[in-house]
Amino acid sequence: MERSHLFIFSFFLLVLLQLPVATLADSEFLRLEERERERRRSLEETPDVRLETQTLPESGLPSNETPCFALHRVSITGKNADYFSWAARPAQQLLDDHPELCIGASGINELLRRTQNSVISRGYTTTRMVIAPQDLNKGVLEITVIPGRVEQVRVTDTTSPRVTLANALPLGSGDLLNLRAMEQGLENLQRVPTANANITITPGEQTGGSDLVVDWQQRFPLRVHLSLDDSGSRSTGKYQGNATLSWDNPLTLNDLFYVSKGKDLGGGEKGKRGTENQSVHYSIPWHYWLFSINASESEYYQEIFGAYESYIYSGESQNINAGVSRLIYRDSLSRLTFSLDGWIRRSRNFINDTEITLQKRNMAGWEAGTAYRRFVGQGSVDWNLKYKKGTGAFGALKAPEEDYRAGSSRPEIISSNLNYQTPLRFLNRPMHYSLSIRNQWNRTHLVGQDFFSIGGRYTVRGFDGERSLASERGWLTRNDLTLPLGQTRQSLYIGLDYGRVNGPSATELTSKHLTGAAFGLKGQQRFLNYDFFSGTPLSKPSGFEASDVVFGFNLSASF
Repeated sequence: MERSHLFIFSFFLLVLLQLPVATLADSEFLRLEERERERRRSLEETPDVRLETQTLPESGLPSNETPCFALHRVSITGKNADYFSWAARPAQQLLDDHPELCIGASGINELLRRTQNSVISRGYTTTRMVIAPQDLNKGVLEITVIPGRVEQVRVTDTTSPRVTLANALPLGSGDLLNLRAMEQGLENLQRVPTANANITITPGEQTGGSDLVVDWQQRFPLRVHLSLDDSGSRSTGKYQGNATLSWDNPLTLNDLFYVSKGKDLGGGEKGKRGTENQSVHYSIPWHYWLFSINASESEYYQEIFGAYESYIYSGESQNINAGVSRLIYRDSLSRLTFSLDGWIRRSRNFINDTEITLQKRNMAGWEAGTAYRRFVGQGSVDWNLKYKKGTGAFGALKAPEEDYRAGSSRPEIISSNLNYQTPLRFLNRPMHYSLSIRNQWNRTHLVGQDFFSIGGRYTVRGFDGERSLASERGWLTRNDLTLPLGQTRQSLYIGLDYGRVNGPSATELTSKHLTGAAFGLKGQQRFLNYDFFSGTPLSKPSGFEASDVVFGFNLSASF
C-alpha cells in the first residue's frame, strides 16, 4: 500500500508539472491579481479639481483708426519679464497676421487683451498686464507685467486643527500665484474621502499681492468598506467576501492608510477548498509627488480526489510594491505624470505539506510608467504606458522554465491602458459611454504569472472565469453604454467586449480571441452599492468550455 501511495503521488506530481502554463497555480494567481487590482482602484480613487478661469472677450484688429502707429513687435517688460516673455506670442501673432494695419487705441487694447488672456489661460489669474506711457513711433509696443504673488497662506478660524499645508500646497509666500498649483494643493488636501477643502483668494497689502485662505474640514477619519461578490472559482470558492478598514489622514499629512482582509465564503465544488488574502496600503503626498507602498499576500487550497485517496493542492503568494510618482505637467485641460516602482513577488505551491520546488517563484524588479489625462469637451481620456523589468534583486530565483526557454525570472513587459468616457444624449435621454483598451507586449519569455489573460468579469465579460485564454501578449477592448433610470440612482448598462492573445504559448490554440456581451443593473441606495449582471459568449475557440449564459453580482457597503 505504501508503494501504491508513492506511485500515485509521483504520478500526480508529474501531471501537475506538465500541465500548460496559466493553469492551476498560475490561473489562480492571475484571478487573485485581477481582484486585487480592481479593489485598489476603488479604494484609492483621488479627486479631480479643475478651477475655472474667465478670460477677456477678444476681437480682431480694427482698421482705419486715427491716430495710429505702425507696430511690428510686442515686448514684455518689467519684473519677471523674461519669465513671462511667452505671454506676448498671441499678440505678436495677431500683428504678424495683419502687417498692413496701422494700430490705434482700440487695436492696442486688443493686443493687451490677448496678452492678458495668455497669462490667465496658464493659471496666472492675479498677474496683470498694463501699458505704461511710451513712444510708439519705434514700432514696438511694450507691455509691463505686474506679477501676481502670494503674500501669505492662512487658514480660517473654523479650519480643523488636523490640517497640514506644508506637504499639500505647492505655494508659499513670495511665489507666483498659479491656479494649477492651487488645484494640486486642493487635490492633496482632499485626497481622502472624509476631507473637504476650499481655497479663497483675497487681496493682499502689496501691489500684485494676494492671500490664500484655506478652509479644511474632516469627518470621522475611520471608514469601513465591506464587499461580497461571486468572482471566485468553483475550485477554490465562488463567493468572495472582503472587509477594509481605512484611516484617513492618520499622521495629519494628508496621508491614507488601509488594511484589507478577504476570504472565500463557499460556493465551490465538493471537498476542502478556499482562499484567503490580506493587504495593506499607505500613501503620502508631497506637493507634486506621491509616495506609496502596498503589500499583499494570498493563499488558496483545493482538494483533488485520486483513485485511492485525496490530496490538498495549495499555494501562497506575497507581493510588495513601493513607488513614487511625480506630476510633471499640468494645464487647464491635461496633465502628465511619471512614476517609478520597485516590486517583489514570491509564490510557493504544495501537495499536502510537500513543496513543489519546481513551481517556486521569487522575482523582483522595477517598473517605470507615464500617465496622461486629457479633458475633451465633457468627457476625458486617460492613457498610461508602463515598462516592467525583472532583475536579480532581493534573492530572485531563476525560473525553472528558463532551461527550455519557456519563461524568465527577469521579464521585460510593456503594457498600456486607454480609457475614454463621455456623456451622451439619445432620444433626449442622458446616457454615458465608456471605452477601455488594454495591451501587453513581451520582450522576453514569460512565466505563466506574467501572462495576459482574458475571459471573466474584469476582462472579456460573458465568461465565468473558470477557464481563460492566456499567453505572453494580447489586447482587449471593453465598451459600456449606461442609461440612468431617472432620479432613482440606478442605471441599466450593456457591454460588448473583445480580447485576443498571442505569443508562443498560443500557437496551438484553435482560436486566439474571445467576444462577449453583458447586461446589468447597478445602483446605490444609502450606503449600499450593487451591480447585478448577466452575460453571454459571442465568440470563442472550439472546445473552449463556457456556459451559454452567466450571472454575477457585486455588493458593497461603506460606513
